[in-house]
Amino acid sequence: MRSPMDYRDSIVAAFVAISLGYLLAGGCEPRPAPVRLAIMTTSDMQSHIAPFTQSIDGTDVTVGGLARIAGAAEEIRGQMDGALLLSSGDDLMAPMYWMFHGEPELRGMSLAGYDAIAPGNHEFDLGPEVYAEALGYSGVDTVSANIAPANATLAARIKPYAIKETAGVRIGIFGLMTPDLPRVTTVTDAEVHVNDDLAGVARAQVTALQAERCDIIVALTHIGLTLDRQLADQVAGIDIIVGGHDHIYANEVRNGVTIVQDAMSGAALGVLTFTFANGKIETPA
Repeated sequence: MRSPMDYRDSIVAAFVAISLGYLLAGGCEPRPAPVRLAIMTTSDMQSHIAPFTQSIDGTDVTVGGLARIAGAAEEIRGQMDGALLLSSGDDLMAPMYWMFHGEPELRGMSLAGYDAIAPGNHEFDLGPEVYAEALGYSGVDTVSANIAPANATLAARIKPYAIKETAGVRIGIFGLMTPDLPRVTTVTDAEVHVNDDLAGVARAQVTALQAERCDIIVALTHIGLTLDRQLADQVAGIDIIVGGHDHIYANEVRNGVTIVQDAMSGAALGVLTFTFANGKIETPA
């Protein structure tokens, strides 16, 4: 028969063993599990919020439309650990923009679940005041770091960047506008000043987002593929560039930066998938 002292010693020994195991485990933090993420994109929608017919390999098929984009995005979200839906601009265009001042497009994009939008040059076709009115219908973050509108309402509605968290990953998104804005719209530099030092602006945004402890940094641009490539070459710290303005499909890696562009009209939903683990983008998902 064991004495009370024997039981006491057994309990103490067990406690010491458990405590030691806890300390050893605490001394080596477990790595977070990899997460599968998706960046979903549209560019240059140009007010195509309803489905339309497009010829593909000689066959007419129905494509696009915000309802179809929303449905596809929801399906992707169900397959991944986290996802964001982004637009790189030129979502508004005549004649619908003339008639309704952006209300159907921006209310629809809000309902479709967009997370961030960068303005394109066509958003300014009717002037800063009308675009300010249009953004009043939007519930989506609008980002552009290199424009300074004189219109106070518009300036308040456009931020340099937004931070989104999905599946525990902090994603910083900053926007860039084409330096050609005064040449391709009716707005003057006095109405909307565009800083054409894209690399300088981008470096400042990367620094700010790194200070905000962002895990991934996305440049949401409406500057065209040539300038996107220059951005990848000149600015460290950008992980992904989601571009627009060229009306082309693009998916390439340059200087370690993934660059994508999703053609035009919302005919298809661009989907970039990848795995995030150990504090970095590791592999395609």
